[in-house]
Amino acid sequence: MKDWHPASAHSGRTSDQSLARRKTSSPLAAPGRRSMRSLRRAVALGDGWAPFGLSVEQMGEMIAKARELPEWDARSQPIERILRHDGLLDPQGQPEHAAEAIRKTFAAGATRVNLGFVHESRDHYIEQLEALASLAID
Repeated sequence: MKDWHPASAHSGRTSDQSLARRKTSSPLAAPGRRSMRSLRRAVALGDGWAPFGLSVEQMGEMIAKARELPEWDARSQPIERILRHDGLLDPQGQPEHAAEAIRKTFAAGATRVNLGFVHESRDHYIEQLEALASLAID
């Protein structure tokens, strides 16, 4: 996983950590929301889509439908799809489960993943990040 980096720092009680492949230094305009309409709008007008409150399966179904839109093929740059996996990961305690959850999220159509981790302290959170970095995720 040498080409992945933590895109945001842990601050306080937040359990989210976005891992993103660096492609550009410009900010990404990625509207959120959770409807098919928001995804169509992102395909037509945005750089990406960052939904919330949907399962990986639901997001995968929506992306499959969006791929059929004429706007999908008309884009000059592919749309980024920043998807959140279901639940919190424990790469230290359940490395295979963590790796499979990430694979499943990418298989659903993610180009980036937003991850949350089981942790009890800042040090534990960092240990989880290190454990994640050591996983072989293809």
